[in-house]
Amino acid sequence: MVHLKKYNLILRSAMLIQRKMRIVAAKAKLELLRRARAATIVQKTARRMVYKQRYDTQRKGIIQLQALYHGIQGRKTALELRKTNAVTKISSVYIGTKQRKKFKNYVSAIISLQCTVRVTSAKQQLKTLKTEARQVGNLQGKLKELQNKVTSLQKELKEETERRIKLEEEKASLEDEMQTMSASNTTDEIRTLRTALQAQRAENGNLMEKVEELKKRLSLQQHVDSNNSYSNAAIPNGNG
Repeated sequence: MVHLKKYNLILRSAMLIQRKMRIVAAKAKLELLRRARAATIVQKTARRMVYKQRYDTQRKGIIQLQALYHGIQGRKTALELRKTNAVTKISSVYIGTKQRKKFKNYVSAIISLQCTVRVTSAKQQLKTLKTEARQVGNLQGKLKELQNKVTSLQKELKEETERRIKLEEEKASLEDEMQTMSASNTTDEIRTLRTALQAQRAENGNLMEKVEELKKRLSLQQHVDSNNSYSNAAIPNGNG
């Protein structure tokens, strides 16, 4: 019984010692793991810093190269644009000058053509005016002649009218005499008066024909005068 207690005590002690040893070994291993992990973290951080510095250096170099390249390309592009703008401006100035000169030539040609046409038209109008002036002079001369004829015809018409009135008066007196003589039954005198009355009627008919002819000629002359006056009034309008 005593040996069993000792054995249990020794077993417990051995187990306690093993547990303590295992705890110490576990702590030592944990410490090693911690140190290994810390070393790994340190190495990783150091490598990252080194790689970052190298990357930053390379990046700066590349950016500088790109900036240099872009600057060169930009200056080339700007120079080309300046050249293009200069060429465009020169071309526009040249084309504008050429077009203005061409337009001035067209305007000068049109003005010359207009002047020629106007001079030709003015000459034709002057020629027409001279011809119309001659015609007007001739028409005025004819108008004077016609006016003189009209005056003479009016005088003749007045004379014929007076003669007609006298003949009417003589006719009335003869008819009165015939009536008087018919009352006294004088046959020979009646025949004589009738013959004289017939002759007077024939002469009166001739006079009436002459009066009608004079009236027709007078109306025709007035119609011609009205046409001449209308043409003379229309000539200034045509000149205007």
